[in-house]
Amino acid sequence: MSPSVVSRSGSRLEDDLGIRLLQRTTRNLTLTEDGARFYDRCQQILAELEEAELEVKQSTLRQTGTLRLDLSIALGKMYIAPRLPQLSAKYPDLKLNVSFSDRIVDLIEEGIDATVRVGAGKDNRFVVHPLATTQLVTCAAPAYLQRAGTPKTPQDLKIIVV
Repeated sequence: MSPSVVSRSGSRLEDDLGIRLLQRTTRNLTLTEDGARFYDRCQQILAELEEAELEVKQSTLRQTGTLRLDLSIALGKMYIAPRLPQLSAKYPDLKLNVSFSDRIVDLIEEGIDATVRVGAGKDNRFVVHPLATTQLVTCAAPAYLQRAGTPKTPQDLKIIVV
């Protein structure tokens, strides 16, 4: 800022406060006793504000509370559950409440924070993020193919109950 802008701002502040903060001469500006007290107090307030900002920022980095997850059984046990100890080690103040099911859950009614499912999300009330893609492969045991024949179309597949 230019010296004239600073001078006008200082004069306006003095007018608002009703006290003289600066002793002005043609060559110098010095703080008055009131100006020095006001400056010191403003420095304390700014330090406290900085401390409050840092505290809030650190609390968002330090994950706390309970994270309630509902995972599909196969996907959850095979891919996600083995990684949960790493999550707990990284965020020791975070408590995990994990359940496994393949049913459609009502996140809000059941108090669940997140769920992981296989397939496309169909409920537009929730935010859905794809985690991975897969390709489906049809497989058959040689014994099944000997017994039922090799299918040529999906309709040729038969469910055999043993």
